[in-house]
Amino acid sequence: MLSIDDHRGQSPRGSEFKGSYKFEFDRSFTKVGSKSAEREELENFISEMLKSPNKAIGFGPTFTSS
Repeated sequence: MLSIDDHRGQSPRGSEFKGSYKFEFDRSFTKVGSKSAEREELENFISEMLKSPNKAIGFGPTFTSS
């Protein structure tokens, strides 16, 4: 990415500012100030886990006593 300093204080001819974006790990761009779909999904998951901390997450066989 280039800054305005790279062009001696003026934007290149024929260009216009479209906004600020961040480059995500999956090589996509997200507008600064907004959240990617993956980020929103992660935040929702964490919120649900914090609401019910005793809720178990099953990742394998469950063992019960008989």
